[in-house]
Formats: sequence, structure tokens, C-alpha cells
Amino acid sequence: AQYISADARLLSPAPDFLGVREAAAMPLVTITAWEGLERAGVKEGDKVLIHGGAGGVGHIAIQLAKVRGAEVFTTVSSPVKEKIAADLGADHTINYRNVGVADYVNEMTGGAGFDVVFDATGGGNICS
Repeated sequence: AQYISADARLLSPAPDFLGVREAAAMPLVTITAWEGLERAGVKEGDKVLIHGGAGGVGHIAIQLAKVRGAEVFTTVSSPVKEKIAADLGADHTINYRNVGVADYVNEMTGGAGFDVVFDATGGGNICS
């Protein structure tokens, strides 16, 4: 369709520097990350673990948690994704293919655990 009917209060022009696809995706991942971190009460000094730091929601969550003053830890699956997450502001990257959950929790937090665990990936992560 070329036209749709929509409530004008819910619309916003796309920035010139984004393509239509990127502009359409931005609100979805940003609102998801924002709401999750807001509901978790992330604040300055919190140790926040973000699963999937190079993914759609995760890469936004890293940046928003940093703005809130958190120390950000993130799980990724490859060295390339470690670099992406670090470039976005993650303080610590964890390649989950090389280290188990208990091991990285003990190593990164001295066994105390994270203040917040943000998981927008779902699936098996929630069970472990």
C-alpha cells in the first residue's frame, strides 16, 4: 500500500541520514531496550549484563546503560561481535562460546552476580 490512515500524534519524520528500513526498525529496538532498562531501574554504578550485545536490541541497550552510568558487560558469539560491542561502549565482552555462565559470573563479579541481567534474546538463555 502507498497510503495508510494513522494517528498523527504517533508519527515522526524519519531522519534524513537513515534509510526507510533503518528508520522503521529504530523505534522497535530502541523502545524495547529503553523500557527494559527503565523497568529494571538501571542506575549509575550498576553492573549490567546484556545478552546479545551486537544484536538489534542489545546494541542499543549497551549505549543506553552506559548513558545511565552502568558498568556494562555483554555476551557475544565471536571476536567480530566483541569488537562491535566494545566500540558501542561495552566495558567487558564475554564470548559465551568460550566460557560458561558460572565461570564468567564468578570472574566478572567475584561470585556476587550482576545487578541487572538484560536478555532480549530469549530462548535457551533464560533457562541458563
